[in-house]
Amino acid sequence: MSAQSFPFDEQKLRDTFRGFSLPFCPYHLNALATEVSRGSTNSRRVCEILSKDTALTALLFKLANAPAFGMCMGTASIQEAGHAVSYRPFLAMMNLELLKLPESSRFLLQYWANVVYAANLCAALAEIIGKVPKEAAYTFGMMHHCGALLLAQRFANYPEIWEMAGTSPGHSFTQMEEEALATNHATISYYTARGCGLPEWLTQAILHHHDYGALTGTLLLPDESCSLIACAAITDHILTERLFARLDAEWERALPAVGDYLNLAPQAVEDLLEDVQVQVEAQQRQRESLQPRHDEDSPA
Repeated sequence: MSAQSFPFDEQKLRDTFRGFSLPFCPYHLNALATEVSRGSTNSRRVCEILSKDTALTALLFKLANAPAFGMCMGTASIQEAGHAVSYRPFLAMMNLELLKLPESSRFLLQYWANVVYAANLCAALAEIIGKVPKEAAYTFGMMHHCGALLLAQRFANYPEIWEMAGTSPGHSFTQMEEEALATNHATISYYTARGCGLPEWLTQAILHHHDYGALTGTLLLPDESCSLIACAAITDHILTERLFARLDAEWERALPAVGDYLNLAPQAVEDLLEDVQVQVEAQQRQRESLQPRHDEDSPA
């Protein structure tokens, strides 16, 4: 189906958007508004903008996989979904005033500032580990923590719970969330991803990305899911300890399982972390050097 023939009407857009509560990054939502308001809209540029924000990515998949529009693509690739949907429904939703700016917080700003880096790390790791296309791994990286955005909107103390969960030895990350909130970000992320029509192996990876038994064989999941869980463990450690310089108690649980899954000694895993971090940051610098100023990512 071509983007020009995407079948939507106002009521179907409203119905699809109903219940969608992920907060949009103001920088990327404004960039999208600027792009779609132009007379000659660049579909490639629109897709690039959508791919930099979790909420816009989720909404894109929700449209691409929506039975109401006869789509049901079942794709995990932002590029494929963007080619099918293009910019027209986003322009319509802006005209209907469905896409609104959220109230920002320090937690949301930190999430938005680092989610693209996390997604790129997952994509780079997927190329090394194999078993999952890098495009699907990028989507996983954009979505696996999206539940944290929703919990931060609902619970004022969630940022403190998030930090405590990651620095408390002896307890799993999601266990700490469950004790405080009777829910956790992985479960919320899972249901959000399912609602967007993402493949089951990807949503299972989101649900279990803190369950490292999947990497040692005590929890049976598809190999694609296990590969993504390994990507998530490494990515989260890079963000927590190497980028934010915080204690990462979760890595003490994850490292042996990751090493077992990848058949690597602990030091070899640490070397892999260093290599992929250098690779992604070099790629990021290269992209920034090739982009005009208005294409740069948010400095938030």
